[in-house]
Amino acid sequence: MGATEVRGMEEKKIELLSAGYRTWHLANLIMFSLLLVTGLSLIALPWLSWLAYAVGTPLATLSGLDPDAYAVTAGVQLFRTLHRLFGPIWGAVTIAYFLYLLLSNRIVIHRALLKPIGVQLREAFYVAKAYSIGGEIPEDVRRHMHRHNVLAVYANAFLVIGFVLLGISGISIMFFTPAGDLHRLMIVIHNIGFYSIMLFVLSHIFASLHPRNFWLASAMFGNGMVSEKHAREDMPAYFNEKK
Repeated sequence: MGATEVRGMEEKKIELLSAGYRTWHLANLIMFSLLLVTGLSLIALPWLSWLAYAVGTPLATLSGLDPDAYAVTAGVQLFRTLHRLFGPIWGAVTIAYFLYLLLSNRIVIHRALLKPIGVQLREAFYVAKAYSIGGEIPEDVRRHMHRHNVLAVYANAFLVIGFVLLGISGISIMFFTPAGDLHRLMIVIHNIGFYSIMLFVLSHIFASLHPRNFWLASAMFGNGMVSEKHAREDMPAYFNEKK
């Protein structure tokens, strides 16, 4: 990720989020949303049968079936097909992008974990405090904050764990069709992976919508540029490295 500076009329800006990163983030948002809707419709059918009915009604009608009798079944089959289609696509896109970042030496999220554990915990405490009840982060803590703060890195652990569990269980169910207890075990692992990723998603949404991070969310869904002031104040270590 470059740190190309752009001189504007009022303030300097730097590129924090590349076009490639923003495209990957948007693709992930779309695919995960589809997987979330289709997956929840399968595991929580008693509560979401209305959605399966709404989607399946036109499918049943086009197939010459009685919508009242077959709409929910048609909807469930569509959700299952879409889930099995977008799951591998999401996994392939994520792995491909990770390999690209790894080979091009653009992964920086691990930098926070290179700090001594005491420094990490102190940063995590003050960031959590700032997010929950407000207050300023001490200068000695801010000075060592990189592109991703420690809490963001810790939250990403749930994403990695969930991705691995979903991958193992999903591939097993789709391609090896386990039966009996093994199939039930794979379903449990799949659900645990889903819950792990949801922990990351919920924390990510909370942090993204927090007033302290409005400038970062604007960059993600804008042109990827942030003011030099925000970068210098919220991620000084990264700013000093890239300026």
